[in-house]
Amino acid sequence: MWQRDRDAAPVGVRKAEVVQDAGPVGQARSFTDPASGNPAWVVRPDGNTFVAFSAVCTHAGCPVQYDPSRTEFICPCHGGVYDARTGQVLQGPPPAPLQRIPIQVVSGQLRVDT
Repeated sequence: MWQRDRDAAPVGVRKAEVVQDAGPVGQARSFTDPASGNPAWVVRPDGNTFVAFSAVCTHAGCPVQYDPSRTEFICPCHGGVYDARTGQVLQGPPPAPLQRIPIQVVSGQLRVDT
């Protein structure tokens, strides 16, 4: 769920909430990257750690899906596999890791610059 938070940012800089609740450890939530308009994922690999990545496979542009049992992103088009903690390619044809999206925790909410 995205909501603009214009009051918390200096003039000329906008912030957007990623998710109010990123869920339990090992889970992920999908969202739309406000900077690109592309699908994205935020993952909670442990405790207070949150990472976000573009959901666009670097091989053919297909949307990757999250597999919580393996903490990996899987591309259904050509079998690419990415580590959901780092975005690094683990298997298959992708030539590069998933693009990382910088996020921060502000007042208990996950936010990304837009």
